[in-house]
Formats: sequence, C-alpha cells, structure tokens
Amino acid sequence: MKYLIFLGTGGFARELLWLAREINREAESVGRNEPVYRILGFVGEEENGPKELGGLPILGNDAWVFEHLERNVHFVAAVGDPALRKKIAGRYLEEGFRPATLIHPSVPMAEDVQLGQGCVICAGAVLTTNIRLGAFTTVNLNATVGHDVVVGGYSTIHPGANISGAVQLGEGVEVGTGAIVLPGLEIGDAAVIGAGAVVTKALEGGKTYVGNPAVAH
Repeated sequence: MKYLIFLGTGGFARELLWLAREINREAESVGRNEPVYRILGFVGEEENGPKELGGLPILGNDAWVFEHLERNVHFVAAVGDPALRKKIAGRYLEEGFRPATLIHPSVPMAEDVQLGQGCVICAGAVLTTNIRLGAFTTVNLNATVGHDVVVGGYSTIHPGANISGAVQLGEGVEVGTGAIVLPGLEIGDAAVIGAGAVVTKALEGGKTYVGNPAVAH
C-alpha cells in the first residue's frame, strides 16, 4: 500500500481523489487484501480556506509536508497548468517524495505504451499503441491518443481532445477541451491549443492557437 497526497485543492484535485478511490475500488473488486493507496489528504497554501475536501483533511502547506511527512509518501501534482505542475513536482522531487502514476481502471492501452513518472490518465481516455508520454503528463476525461504519438513532459490533454496518429507534442503543451490535432504534426514546447481548435499544420512553441484551422492568437 502506498501513502498518497494531492498537491492542490481545486476541482482537479477533487477529481483525482475520485480517480484514486476508483483505483482502490478496482483492487477490492479483484480480491486484493488492501487498497492500492492510503490517501492522507490535500496540500494547500491558503491559511483561511476550508479544512477538508471530499472528507479528507487539507494537511497544510508545502513547509508543513516537508517537516511532518516521511519521504516514502507518494504525491500527485493536482493542477492543470503545465508550468505550475512542473514547478510543484520539481519541488517535491527535490525533497525526495515519490511521484504517483494514476490510471483509471477503465482506460484501454496497448502493452507498448510508455508512461513517464507522475502521469495521470483519467476515466474514458483511450491510448492505442506505441505511445510515449513524458513525466507528469495528464490525459484528461475522454481524451484519445493515437498510434505512435510522443508527448513531452508536463503536457496537459484536456477532456475530449483527440490527438491523431504520429503527432509529436513538445514539453508543457496544453491541448484544450475538444481540440483536434491532425495526423503527423509537430507542436512546439509550451504551445497552447484552445478549446475546440483544429490543428492542421505544425505549430511553433510558446504561442496560443485558436480556431479551425488553428492560428496564433
């Protein structure tokens, strides 16, 4: 059994609590004697905010965690923004905490899919074959990732987005809800693809793209 904390107190953190509980329920359904995760709670910075979420405590801020928790505790960087996730995850890795990889039990994926540490794959997502996801990448609800796709670390594929075959996404790319990336295209580091956009050509990094076809905004 692994001890688990969520770094964040927003809506996505609560969704990931549900995901971890789904993993535990699946383990129970197949006769496992103990849950996969013992969930300790959330980590947040607001002193005057709520004291619990989803029936679990908000333990304190980063300083509290570093002082009170053993380094065998696993963490999930429960934020959607790629740059913030990279910053938070880096801090906890430097302190010696262990990244958890969360995959919803319903998710189909081929045996040759490779996931970096700290990835999160949410319910309804589909990953086909020969896919490589970099560390701390999030594939959110009902998103699809086609064959031979490479995704750089700390990227976020938002709900309902479709990444076609042989696409290459750089580090820290954000693909908006319902967006589509057509086959064989390359997207540069830290590019942001807006919700519902259709990417029809290679895109430079560090820019935001919207529309059909997607153009720099």
